[in-house]
Amino acid sequence: MENFKVTSSTKEEIYKEIIPQIEAILNGETDLIANTSNFCAMLKEAFDFWWVGFYFVKQTRDSQQLVLGPFQGPLACTRINFGKGVCGTAWKQKQTIIVPNVDEFPGHIACSSLSKSEIVVPVIRNGEVVAVLDIDSKELNTFSFTDKEYLEDISDYDTIYIGFPNWWGTLPMVMFTQLEKLDFTEKKAYVRAVDVDYYTDADLNTSVKVLDVLKRHNIRATFFLIGKNAEENPALAARMAEEGHIVANHTYTHSSKFPLGSRAQVEQEIARGSEAIYSATGLRPRLFRPPFGVTTPNIGKASRELKQEVIGWSIRSYDTMSRPTRESVVKGIMKKIHPGAIILLHDRCDGAEVLLERLITECTQQGYRFVALDELLNIKVYEG
Repeated sequence: MENFKVTSSTKEEIYKEIIPQIEAILNGETDLIANTSNFCAMLKEAFDFWWVGFYFVKQTRDSQQLVLGPFQGPLACTRINFGKGVCGTAWKQKQTIIVPNVDEFPGHIACSSLSKSEIVVPVIRNGEVVAVLDIDSKELNTFSFTDKEYLEDISDYDTIYIGFPNWWGTLPMVMFTQLEKLDFTEKKAYVRAVDVDYYTDADLNTSVKVLDVLKRHNIRATFFLIGKNAEENPALAARMAEEGHIVANHTYTHSSKFPLGSRAQVEQEIARGSEAIYSATGLRPRLFRPPFGVTTPNIGKASRELKQEVIGWSIRSYDTMSRPTRESVVKGIMKKIHPGAIILLHDRCDGAEVLLERLITECTQQGYRFVALDELLNIKVYEG
């Protein structure tokens, strides 16, 4: 925490100062416990809150409960039922609750008599609460609309609140939440072919060869397409769709500046990408992956406004890094393979079709079968 500094005086100024620092510290880390622990520590250090912590929605034998996660402060309640107390009520109502005086809140759960005021921010993914952020103060009337506004804004960062972001090698929480609910009685693996520079820098013959391999094995994949490349190569995009593969949105230009764009700029990139794919295939995609797997509040808000489901991956193949051998790529994937895996591949790589062939063989030998996202996650992939 030696690089975490707070020099501002007002609450709003402090939030503005610490948000970039939170991003810098948490970005790149993929572990849920590590990220939520550091996040709690930074909030407590910045504001000297009495208690800061997370409760995660967990499935019990008969129902769901909020179960205590990482926190900063004194001993806390371990489990909270749906609709009970401030945390359970925020979960039930799916909205932030500010309590100026906890003694006046009906059904307040007094984990400590020292708590006087409280704010609870639900973390919502795919329309469902997956966790709540709970902050308590020993003073009355500590929390205001300023806290609500900034804490809700920060919650749009998958990396901060969920720990399963769209960063390298990880899944967004919406996907992990759904995977946890599935019963993988049969081993399944899902191959997603993703091309960062799709169609332009890629050898089109390689893309065709990848499609040929998938067709030969009767496997459906998901191709996240860059819109401008779909415009330049509509026949290839159309073939993907016609052969049953899922075509999804990867923005219009895949600009390196996309994560830094305003909400309007982000929305335009996503919308243009979707429209280009529709023009080439006649399908309007609902699945979206941000360039580089990076999510920000603007990207989160824009994707929700445009009804785009943000999709990441669970296994990064590193097939584009420093010309790895196909053997080493497959070996690395198989070390991480697990039921419900989503494997990140690129069809612009030389020999991508050979890599895919070997991966299919290895996975099949270990009892895995390949399914596409709509089957794996039981989600709708197109509008209409």
